[in-house]
Amino acid sequence: MPRSRKKSTLEELPLDLKIDILRSLGSIYDLESLGLTCRTFYNICKSPQCTATAYRQLLIHGDHGELLRGVAVLRAYGRDDQLKLLQDASGFPDNNPTDNTEYFYKLLSYQRTVRWFTNRFFEAMADKYGDVPPNSANSKDSKSSKRFIPSRSESQRLDNAFLIFWVLAETIYLFENRKPHGTIDGSHIDEELFANTDRYTFVYILLWQILGTSDGLKLQLSVDFSVICSVARFLSGSTTPMALRYADTLSHEKVAAISSKLGCPDIYNRQGISNLLTWNLGLDGLRKFLEEKDETIQASVIGKYYNRPLEPRFEVDDEEPFKFFISCFYSLIDGVWIYMRDHSGYLGNIHWRPLWRESGIINLLLVPPWNQADEFDIDAAFCDDERLQRLGYFRPRISVDGEDTDQSSLEEKMKTDLVCHCKEDWGCWD
Repeated sequence: MPRSRKKSTLEELPLDLKIDILRSLGSIYDLESLGLTCRTFYNICKSPQCTATAYRQLLIHGDHGELLRGVAVLRAYGRDDQLKLLQDASGFPDNNPTDNTEYFYKLLSYQRTVRWFTNRFFEAMADKYGDVPPNSANSKDSKSSKRFIPSRSESQRLDNAFLIFWVLAETIYLFENRKPHGTIDGSHIDEELFANTDRYTFVYILLWQILGTSDGLKLQLSVDFSVICSVARFLSGSTTPMALRYADTLSHEKVAAISSKLGCPDIYNRQGISNLLTWNLGLDGLRKFLEEKDETIQASVIGKYYNRPLEPRFEVDDEEPFKFFISCFYSLIDGVWIYMRDHSGYLGNIHWRPLWRESGIINLLLVPPWNQADEFDIDAAFCDDERLQRLGYFRPRISVDGEDTDQSSLEEKMKTDLVCHCKEDWGCWD
């Protein structure tokens, strides 16, 4: 006869104390860890009825609450038409109280979507930064044997980056669909600071109004630009196989039409399609697209947006269609960096992790990560110090000055890294 399992001390606590424990947690990651302590808390953490109060508190006041609400505001304004004027966002979510079940579960679904992308990111990075399990029977040289088990801070870092990227995507969706500029108060923005006063001003006003504070007109964002850059590249790589597969089915005439507008169809397939899908679908829609196993359905989704650069409704300078359709997110990341660099108080914790593959290298605080020396491993920025040091990275010396350094924008860096694989009859400008 099997022996009965002895209950743990946590399991023996009264129910009201268990609820108090849930309410006192500081983050969603703590809640997930609590669910692994014993069977009782596992069942509680899987029960929507028991965890509703705890999840509501964490989502509204805890980890990434502001960014989750920012996504909700932009979608309500741009897609759901719940907000008639963007100024109404200052009262949001007052119009959707925190005890509104539908609103609460919407935020929760956004958080789960972000976690889905975060987990896929870790899987993609396992080969480069992961560890071989100590009891693995596979050879240490086997790529398939590596696993990436993220720490709490690494998960938070990626969740934050994906949410910021989602906010940027929703903002581009508003720009694409031309929400009236007259409903946006841009009096606090220095338009001369940005090269493209139309798109950039539109984006920064939205970011400030949704994620900012009236105290000094600061943008309340914690941004690791290296991680944001890695997220942008990861999302492009996720959709590239489907886009290339779709492009192979197109006639010469359709590809030539894209070539006449954007110059390089291959770069459009690898980068532009990802941008179009991201800002038109949002990350939740992009997740459904990537999970779709029917290639014909994926092809129909890509086909819906493939010819967007040829549509006349876009009021984009004909000399710079590349910037909008292929590198819009990179140019936005450039612009956010400029904004936060030129406003005091933002650069205090940027680039402090040891991302250098050689010792004795100087880290320039006022220089964006993509313009640091070649020994700076920008893709490793999502890793914790402990992991980086274990992998052989070195902590840099810090310098505030950045004279005589590479002044290229992230957009320019991205262009130089792209390699054209256009077919001879595609009419590529390159």
